[in-house]
Amino acid sequence: MLANSFSQAVNSFQFFPTNQDIPNPPLDVPRKTESIILIDKEGNIEFVNQVFSEGSGYSVDEALNLNFNSIISEKNTEFLYKKVWDVISFGKEWNGKLQFKNKGGGSELFETTITPIKNKSGEIIHFIITKNIVNESRDKSNEIDNLLKLSYFGNIFCSLMHELKSHFALIRMNFNQLKPSSASEKNVYSIIDRDLERVTKLFFNFSQFSKVKEMELIELNIRNVIEYSFASIKTLLQDKNIKFTNNVEPTVIKGDYQKLKCLFKNLIENAIDAIEKEGEIVVSSKKDDKYLNIYFKDNGIGIKNCDKVFEPFYTTKSKGTGLGLAIVKKIIEEHKGMINLLKCKEGETIFELKYPL
Repeated sequence: MLANSFSQAVNSFQFFPTNQDIPNPPLDVPRKTESIILIDKEGNIEFVNQVFSEGSGYSVDEALNLNFNSIISEKNTEFLYKKVWDVISFGKEWNGKLQFKNKGGGSELFETTITPIKNKSGEIIHFIITKNIVNESRDKSNEIDNLLKLSYFGNIFCSLMHELKSHFALIRMNFNQLKPSSASEKNVYSIIDRDLERVTKLFFNFSQFSKVKEMELIELNIRNVIEYSFASIKTLLQDKNIKFTNNVEPTVIKGDYQKLKCLFKNLIENAIDAIEKEGEIVVSSKKDDKYLNIYFKDNGIGIKNCDKVFEPFYTTKSKGTGLGLAIVKKIIEEHKGMINLLKCKEGETIFELKYPL
């Protein structure tokens, strides 16, 4: 992690005001193949190491007269920029792949880490960028190995889940036959019942995530699909006194009704879980030439580790299964669309669905 490898560098200039000279970070900390760039809040480059100079074609003096935007390739999508900024603007470290331009006009893909640097008041004053060129053949080999491992263990896991599901159904059926009499028995019964309900939801979500089903595409009014999804879990919103507003424009698209209903239901449930008591969920839309952009916004507690929200089985909720958003991502990609997390701070979380027209 950059935070570890650059601990000396951070300590060197973390508490300098923006109007003072920033001492050069020690060059013996990072790996010799790693390019280092230090920029201010406006993106002006204030330091580069020799590795950056040799790889980009810019001399150190030339680089110090550049803005970070001038070395970022146009091949990076606007959505990627939004995702990066959403993470680092809240003082969090971002890791991923970015395209950088060299002096000759060409571009290359780099494994990149961007870390915000704060002063004593907690204000972000600089960003450190480190980048290593991507070894595509190595990455491809690793990707194939990972897919083979996932396939092997996935088949074992599916068989195990199927076996457990059969036994669990029997347990649930017999449990429902119990009739608690005393107050203490009713309390225990209620606790077990909630846990059994959670396991039931886990089995259902896993079946949705692992299911390979042919798409049944029909013409749908996307606004109506959202309304039907909301209606199926309306009581959950009423229990927490949450207001739901559907401002999506009536738009006819082609899609799989059941899968899209599952997608919207999971997004609404995710927002409900983020709101402790009383709040608002607003769904809106905006068209461009290629996509119907649908925005899910809530004023809940926000999301920690924004870059992991779509990973299967990742959850920070005590009652979560970690599959809801992974299912959403899977379904929207099956429809040739994409999902982005635009904001994840407390009081404002926004998911963007890009549905192809």
